[in-house]
Amino acid sequence: MATLDNPILNSPYRVPTRHWVLDDSGKPTGECVAERRRSEYIVAVATPKRKRGGQEEMIFDEDARSEQRANDRINAIRAEVDKWRAAPESSWSVTYETARLLKHWRDTSDR
Repeated sequence: MATLDNPILNSPYRVPTRHWVLDDSGKPTGECVAERRRSEYIVAVATPKRKRGGQEEMIFDEDARSEQRANDRINAIRAEVDKWRAAPESSWSVTYETARLLKHWRDTSDR
C-alpha cells in the first residue's frame, strides 16, 4: 500500500475535483486522478491472521461485482445537486430565510 503524506486532496467547501486511485482491494495506489470518484461500495475486510484451514475466498463474476458496488442513487443525487449549484438564485423557489442560508453556505470568502 502506498503511504500518502497528505491524504486530503479537496476542500470541504467545494465539489471534489481529485481522488486517489484505489486497487482491487480498495487500498490507495498513490496515483491521483483529476476528477470526482463515482460513489461505490467499498467494504474493508481485514486480512486473516491464519493462512490455512479457513474458509476459501468466494469468487464473484467481475461484471456482477462492479454492478453490486455501483451506488447509482448517490451518483444521481450528486448530478441533481450539481444542477442546483449551477442554477441562478432567482430559480430556487424557496423562502426568504432559506435563500439567506443558502447564500451564506455558498459564500466561502470568510472561511
